[in-house]
Amino acid sequence: MKIAFGTGLFLGGGSGEYTYEIQSISGLESPEVRNGNGLYSGADGGYWVSQYFGHRTVVIKGFSLTRCATDMNNMRKYFIDRLPIRYVCPIIIEDFDNNYWYLEGCITDVKSELNKAYAMEYQITVVCADPFIYPADNFTDFMPRVETYNVELNGEMENCFVPQGALYAFPKITITGTYTTPFTITNDSTSEFITIDNTATEGTDKTVIDIKNRAITFNGETINNLMSIDSTWFTLEQGNNHMLATSGDPTNDNGSVSVSYSVGYRGI
Repeated sequence: MKIAFGTGLFLGGGSGEYTYEIQSISGLESPEVRNGNGLYSGADGGYWVSQYFGHRTVVIKGFSLTRCATDMNNMRKYFIDRLPIRYVCPIIIEDFDNNYWYLEGCITDVKSELNKAYAMEYQITVVCADPFIYPADNFTDFMPRVETYNVELNGEMENCFVPQGALYAFPKITITGTYTTPFTITNDSTSEFITIDNTATEGTDKTVIDIKNRAITFNGETINNLMSIDSTWFTLEQGNNHMLATSGDPTNDNGSVSVSYSVGYRGI
């Protein structure tokens, strides 16, 4: 197993002239679960209100060996300098089957204890606000794999698939070119939709509906206020998601619509 941090630190292999071996890693199997619950007054038992994923805490432990105290001091400085706080760090993990996985988090604790003048044990704690782990394409891109489907405006539905074992996905809908109000993107499999009261008149106009970040922009300007009151920030559920894009003038509107998303897993 190898781990790469977006700051230039590599564990489980060479990091420039330094090598940091991995002994164990915990927290990849499942994030915390937040439970809303309580007790019935005057009776045995209790009740559940809700369950949601919380933060994911990943702890990496390992060691390093060098030939002399000078090399160890340099190694520890290199190690600590590349684990800053107040920075959401992208991380890539290469598992034992040579699959790549992406997550991101903030460093909350770094330990680098000296056992001898030439030996160090380390521990890194990373807290991830996004509890999902995403497939990645390689060890150096530092981004999750993105699935992209083109949906014909005022045409046939397009199936966006979320594989078995994955969790829901947050789509980003991008409309390039012209369309007439109202524009609606619908997940026909769940009967949920987003409608915006906006018109695009130029071929270079770009509208982005970013569901994960709850943002709608038109040529870079926020237009959340043009979202209809009955719209829903929907997700793509496991299995088939039939997407349909419609606008106010099917005859003349010729914008192109794409749906992109990253498939997340609870753990690996």
